[in-house]
Amino acid sequence: MNDASTDPAAAPEFRLDVGGAVIALRCPQVGLAEGLAAWFGLASSPLPAAVSLEVEVVAHDDAPGYPRSLLTSKRLLAPGTGEAAAPGAPPSAQPFDIADGLLRGWYDAATGTGAVRVKAALLAGHHTRIFEQLLYQAHRSAVQKLERTAWLVHSSAVIAGGQGFLFVGPSGAGKSTVARLSAAHHVLGDEMNLLLPRPGGGWDVAGTPFNGLFRAKRPGRAPLRAVLLLEHGPQPSLREAPLAESVAALAGEIVPPVGLDQAPGPDTLPAMVGAAHEVAAHTALKVLAFAPDAGFWITLDQAFGTGGTITDSNPGERR
Repeated sequence: MNDASTDPAAAPEFRLDVGGAVIALRCPQVGLAEGLAAWFGLASSPLPAAVSLEVEVVAHDDAPGYPRSLLTSKRLLAPGTGEAAAPGAPPSAQPFDIADGLLRGWYDAATGTGAVRVKAALLAGHHTRIFEQLLYQAHRSAVQKLERTAWLVHSSAVIAGGQGFLFVGPSGAGKSTVARLSAAHHVLGDEMNLLLPRPGGGWDVAGTPFNGLFRAKRPGRAPLRAVLLLEHGPQPSLREAPLAESVAALAGEIVPPVGLDQAPGPDTLPAMVGAAHEVAAHTALKVLAFAPDAGFWITLDQAFGTGGTITDSNPGERR
């Protein structure tokens, strides 16, 4: 994505549906809405938005740094200052600054509206993945506005045999490899997926639009059968892990529940751990050791009955 010139006569909008919580990105600059649609590979959602955020791309002369987290580099500013001092910002708007001006904006929880000014470099090429972290915060604000429960999780997710499998682990554990080796099944995503409470108890796993670089994902939702904690091993195998260890591993991959008008605080980590405990109460959490081949699906089929797997030696053969 690139910077765009301003056309005051038009203000197109791109609406992003994340598990039923819709974020409207108002784009007064020519080409920005189209650029977002191209990045995500999606048309704008027709559903009503819970949060509406005006996005302005700002030209700059500096070479900004790119933080790993748009949360740890976020500062809440005094009301009425920063971007909240601009005309049109509600008196109750909460201004914020991220990464020393890389993003500056405000959000008003009462109205579900906000605005953000983004340095152009953050919407150039692969850096747009960092910009997506702002949309994680917008999603949390939308969930709060709708008074729903939903948890974004750094993960790969696959539907196999009508069952949902969530694969989690730190960077390098193999989440993207799992997604790549699961093409015979319904791949929801390789980076960011959603856990949603299921009516009657238990949890569903659903895909999200995030990580626009991964085009093999398909939207969908299924009952969560297992959370699989990834580790490398010479042969695929499943094993139990102590509950505290499993919960801690899952909690560490849950996106902090911090909205646009919020910053991480003393309640953030306990909320993540509490969510992991709730998931563990209804779902199998196991450690999956795997080598980088599709043979792990044979192991999962034996344990969970996924309805057949493919072998690594012949990807067209189902077993």
